[in-house]
Amino acid sequence: MEEIKQMLRALLERAEITDAKLDALSTDVNRLSGSVVGLTEELREFKTETNAQLDFIAGKLGEHDRDLYVLKRRTP
Repeated sequence: MEEIKQMLRALLERAEITDAKLDALSTDVNRLSGSVVGLTEELREFKTETNAQLDFIAGKLGEHDRDLYVLKRRTP
């Protein structure tokens, strides 16, 4: 009977250790999830800013191409 009690105590102790590890893992997952959400938002903002900059550059390139065309037409 004592042997069974010792086994049960050992099982309960292992269960408590497993629960503690599971809680720590859950905390880590929640922290990482928050980080991913933050990074996703930063990436979205970066993409928006980059697209705006590329649109500006494309517009300027078009203006320069037009100016070059006009200047070439004026040159004999």
